[in-house]
Amino acid sequence: MPWIHILQALVTGSFALAVVLNLWTQRRRGIRAFVLSPRPAKRLAEVLSIGGLSGWLALIGLEGLDVIGRALGPVWIDSTLADGIGGALMFGGLLSCLLAYLHMGRSWRIGIDEGSNEELVTHGVFAWSRNPIYLFIDLLSLGVLLASGTAFFIVTSPLVLLGVHFRILEEERFLRRRYGAQFESYSAATSRYLGRATKGVSPSSGGGSN
Repeated sequence: MPWIHILQALVTGSFALAVVLNLWTQRRRGIRAFVLSPRPAKRLAEVLSIGGLSGWLALIGLEGLDVIGRALGPVWIDSTLADGIGGALMFGGLLSCLLAYLHMGRSWRIGIDEGSNEELVTHGVFAWSRNPIYLFIDLLSLGVLLASGTAFFIVTSPLVLLGVHFRILEEERFLRRRYGAQFESYSAATSRYLGRATKGVSPSSGGGSN
């Protein structure tokens, strides 16, 4: 089995395990961590979005385990360089995600919790990215596009990137309502995806978005 396939399986498996452990940990804390919109139409859209992303992630792992063979179409990108870059992106994304889970603590949720009283998370990895978990999905999308190179991932990865971007914008609208000036200051100091802004504003301590 190629090393890049092993990495695909390890990255998606580690992410799934981290999600399950976080759900279990939050439940022990008495926190409802899986939150869906009370509006039926919006709730259905969220269920479909989460289900679609979960299925897409599962396909990455299944391809890595050589379970589905060539079911994802012909290989359009196949090179050692692409495997190397793709592997680095996937590993870097997983590191970002695991650090985010570590730093979020009680603030971690799947979905937007309008009733949350947790502080805005801005320390640790959140000082370098306002959305380190979504950054993981973005890096994984680009990484699997290069490493797998199949027609399926070349077509679907850009769609995942677009969907993540719109989800981030939706969560930012909530965070602006919830935290006001604190979130504006944080946004001025920390990039949406990766890097510190150059405005010289320091984010306040506390804990944030995905």
